Amino acid sequence: MPQLSDIMRHELIEAAPEDTLGEVAELLRDHGTGAALVSQYGRLIGIVTSRDLLEACANRAHPSDARARAWMTAEPITVSAATPVEVALRLMTSHEVHHLPVVDGEQPVGLVGLRDLVRSAASRPTPANAVGLGF
Repeated sequence: MPQLSDIMRHELIEAAPEDTLGEVAELLRDHGTGAALVSQYGRLIGIVTSRDLLEACANRAHPSDARARAWMTAEPITVSAATPVEVALRLMTSHEVHHLPVVDGEQPVGLVGLRDLVRSAASRPTPANAVGLGF
C-alpha cells in the first residue's frame, strides 16, 4: 500500500502570513502549483490555494494590499508522510480539498495534491478485475 512519502512533493512552496496576495499568486504561477503553505517560525499555520485567491478576487481584495493571513485557510487538514494514499484521497474527497500539507509535528515537510494522487494511481498496475482508479 503506497504512502504519501512515495508521491508527495518535497519542494515546499511557502508564503509568509504578511505576504500580499499578489506575491502569493506570483509564487504559485512561477512554481506551476495551486497551493502555497503559510508558515510562521517554521510552524504551518495555513494554506493559500488558487481557490482562496479566486475568493479574494471575487470579494474585490486588492492583490497589493490584501495579506495571505486574511485569505488563507487557517489550520488546514494535515497528514503525515506515512499516511496511506487511500486515506489521503478519502480525506480530500470528504473535505472537498485539492491539497493536503504533509507535516512532521507542526513543521511542513511536503504537499500532496489531487493531481499527485491521480498520477500515482495511473502509474500503478491494477488487477484485471479492478474498477476505477485502483484505490
